[in-house]
Amino acid sequence: RSHLHVAGGPAAADGWAPPLSVDMALLSNNERQFIEECARVELRVDGRAPMQRRSTRVHILPQVSSGGAAGTVEVQVGQTRVLATVAADIVQPFGDRPSEGSVSFQVEFSTMASPTFEAGRPGEEAVEVQRVLERALVASRAIDVEALCIMVARAVWQLKVCITVTDHCGNLMDAVCIAAAAALLAHKLPQVSTGSGIDGSDFVIHPVTQKEPSALVLHHIPLAFSFAILKESDSPVASRMLLLDPTFKEECVAGGRITVVCNSGREICTVQKKGGVALPPKELLRCIRVATGETLQVLAIVRRALEDFEKYREESRVQRSRQVGTKTKATDGILDIDKVVEVKAEEIEREIEAAEAMAAEEMKGQEEKDEEMGVEESRQRSPTPVAEVGIALIPEKSTKKPRVPFKGDISEWLDDGVEDVAQVAKKSGLHKEEIDEFDQMADMLLQGAPRKKKKKKKDQEEEAGNA
Repeated sequence: RSHLHVAGGPAAADGWAPPLSVDMALLSNNERQFIEECARVELRVDGRAPMQRRSTRVHILPQVSSGGAAGTVEVQVGQTRVLATVAADIVQPFGDRPSEGSVSFQVEFSTMASPTFEAGRPGEEAVEVQRVLERALVASRAIDVEALCIMVARAVWQLKVCITVTDHCGNLMDAVCIAAAAALLAHKLPQVSTGSGIDGSDFVIHPVTQKEPSALVLHHIPLAFSFAILKESDSPVASRMLLLDPTFKEECVAGGRITVVCNSGREICTVQKKGGVALPPKELLRCIRVATGETLQVLAIVRRALEDFEKYREESRVQRSRQVGTKTKATDGILDIDKVVEVKAEEIEREIEAAEAMAAEEMKGQEEKDEEMGVEESRQRSPTPVAEVGIALIPEKSTKKPRVPFKGDISEWLDDGVEDVAQVAKKSGLHKEEIDEFDQMADMLLQGAPRKKKKKKKDQEEEAGNA
């Protein structure tokens, strides 16, 4: 009969109630009977009492690339594990609510979490969990949506809480609600300044290195507590059996489930009932009393996780400030690295421009000075070549022989019959000035008295022989 009845349908005439899901009905009769027999004597398969919760752990993982902001919140209730993250965007508000932001929820069931989950569109259970979250956190005014407004009718914050179920071992509703509340408590929005434009309509989002981000405004923290409803099949008037925080197999056996969402002020935010088993008012009040009593214990676990994360975040901020504190300036107590780098780059650009202008003036002055002194002409006329090294002119060493004054009598060369005195001087290795002097002396001698030739020794001997 379990395959013929639809989940949540009407109970049979004999008092039997169908399971919550057809897929979950794939449980052996022996296991179902064993769980029911244990519940009658107020025992459970895992050793807990009927109104005893499983161990709950909350861990907040930081985001490395965002200055220590909260990244992912991991919640584990028994073997059920859920991950939650919060994303924030700036959008235009709705026309009927111009001064209110928006909060939405997205629940995703991983196919590896349970064999009953399928890929594709969200199933009936995912839609139910999402609606309970919207009623618990948004409809109950737990989140101050007016605090999400940046500019009326222009810009507001839009929060999106993404929840992923990684392990399904029963009671997803409680784990998802704890994860969503912890993620919203740990998330912080960056500071926004308005009126910075010319017309006062622009806004600037400050990074975490400039201004400390602000936390979300939550008036209260709603938490969910689910009970599995079991009924004896042999008696339609028998009392219902309630199991707090049911496991996966207990949910398969149960004919109904009730979820009570309340806060630390013992206020009921919402109640969700699923399944065809009727619940008397007396049992409903019992569930409410148990839920309000367990709220403070679960809330203490969440706050302890937030305190640990805030300590880690403060240590990270101090360590980051020490690393760059000696090299940058501080703005409003928070180091503004980008501004310091920009100022330093402007100073370097100004120094480069000043150096280029000074070099241009020096080159221009040097060119004017060269034109006045006639450097190019003097280089052509100068007997001593010059070599350019850099911007200075360094004279080269002269390769000419030093001038040696002539010692002797030029008339001896003329008496010997040498007429080209310049040729003789050139052969002797004298300078041009000395050769010119010899030419002048030769001309003076040739214009004067005739030259007296010396008699040769042979002629003298002949004359002596004749005599």
